[in-house]
Amino acid sequence: MRVIFLDIDGVLNEAYSHSRAPNGCIGVDDDKVQRLRQIVDATGAKIVLCSTWKSGWSRDPELCDHDAEYLNKKLSREHLRILDKTQDQIIDRGAGILRWLEKRSDKPAWIVLDDDIFKDYEECGVMSHLVKTSFYKGGLQDEHVKRAIDLLMEG
Repeated sequence: MRVIFLDIDGVLNEAYSHSRAPNGCIGVDDDKVQRLRQIVDATGAKIVLCSTWKSGWSRDPELCDHDAEYLNKKLSREHLRILDKTQDQIIDRGAGILRWLEKRSDKPAWIVLDDDIFKDYEECGVMSHLVKTSFYKGGLQDEHVKRAIDLLMEG
């Protein structure tokens, strides 16, 4: 199994995005979702949400808030779906990723698509799995797609 721990802001959108989520904040850009699909198509990876967007997301679509419904719809247009989400706060995103991985009997290859480096990423061993995007430089780009595929196929 291969897993993509997905942040949204700065990965599937950027500072200059025109799309808007139902709450009025920056939405999700179709071109970035298409790049995410390229990673999934090449690797068969599953998506686990580690973004702050996870607060309104549930495996049960009936329990999703409007922003989570919007996210699910944007992903489904590219035949993508979220498998699960991490359980953590902003201060311990790395620990949330590790807790999710520890629950697995198989040891999946994994990456983190994120535009931030959280305080606990180093101590949790996330840095070697991080594909760092930029909120101010276009979010998920072709060079990130290549790196993500390479890391997932190595792992």
